Amino acid sequence: MARHNPQVLLARCEQRGYGLADIRPERWSTSLRVLQDPLRADSPVSTLARFVVQDRWPGPIPA
Repeated sequence: MARHNPQVLLARCEQRGYGLADIRPERWSTSLRVLQDPLRADSPVSTLARFVVQDRWPGPIPA
């Protein structure tokens, strides 16, 4: 997927999860959280990656 979409910074189709955003006037950060086993309700969750967009700086950067 990322190969055909240069704007996609991270693509892991084999993993399931969600994005957790922290939005403040000076920055926006998003943590990508993934489940170890999406079929289990008690599955452990870990942070796969984190990206930040700073005020007055275009585009996300890995954090």
